[in-house]
Amino acid sequence: MPLTNKSERGADGGADVEAAPAPWPLNGSGFVFGYMAGSKSAAALAPLVEPIDHVDDLSAGPGFVMLLRYTDSPAGPYDELLVTTGGSKQRGVPVAPPASAPASVKTPSLSLPRRLFAPRRIPLIWVSSERSLRCGRRNWGVRKELADFTFTESVDDNGRKVTRVVIRERYERVDWAGATVPAGRVILDVEVGSMLGGALALPVASNPVGAAFLDMNLLGPWIDEDGRRLVSDSDAAEGERDATGTGRRGWILTRFGLRGWMRPVGLLAVHAAEGFPDPRELGVLSVGAQVTGNLVFGEAVFLEEEEDAEGVAA
Repeated sequence: MPLTNKSERGADGGADVEAAPAPWPLNGSGFVFGYMAGSKSAAALAPLVEPIDHVDDLSAGPGFVMLLRYTDSPAGPYDELLVTTGGSKQRGVPVAPPASAPASVKTPSLSLPRRLFAPRRIPLIWVSSERSLRCGRRNWGVRKELADFTFTESVDDNGRKVTRVVIRERYERVDWAGATVPAGRVILDVEVGSMLGGALALPVASNPVGAAFLDMNLLGPWIDEDGRRLVSDSDAAEGERDATGTGRRGWILTRFGLRGWMRPVGLLAVHAAEGFPDPRELGVLSVGAQVTGNLVFGEAVFLEEEEDAEGVAA
């Protein structure tokens, strides 16, 4: 969906925001639920995916729904809701980044993962922080919008700890279909409950053996802070938008890692899902994990979108 610009985000958009370049170490906790990507999940994700992003390419391996609370990050504390795709087809070839790309984006030196370990895409992330929004768009091509998060904890009749999470749009915006999304609309309203008394905790690491092919990767479009797509080809002025029809779109591939502890939790109820894929339609597993630990958004490399035999961007 067309991302909001600063003028559309009220006091948040008018604030002075200090840059926070990668890498980003983040500490916090949250809930993670998995699903197996396929035609069903692709259909559920379609409303979030920009038409040129080829929704049919997003159907390999596991994807994830995450509700996260960062207590410490280079952008300060903030909350986050996201859904990843399954592994996506690589949309470009590694090239040296343009001079205007973030300094943390490097020239690729390793082969890129494919198939099960192919990079995931995040069609849209909702965050509670303007600084996280701007830095996420600029550093890694992550499409972020602002939302208000409410976490309410209680104990049910069985002694189970229950967390209800309600996320609402902070500002009015427009979706890909051109429809107005009103401020205050509930994006997601779910209840998550502890399992086994919350006593079972297992260590978790995204790449416990350090093998390069096991690295977790995210693939995002090269965009500016206002969410506009940028191009990198020499036949277009650097920074020119691809709406002109000249130049090739750029992509940013980011490696990230997770290390911490996880406890089993259950998805107890989905009260509302508007503008976000209904977890039940995605095929999300009813059992997930409450994860506590450290997440690092680190090295990123630049890709330039390939052209097919007729000279059209693939």
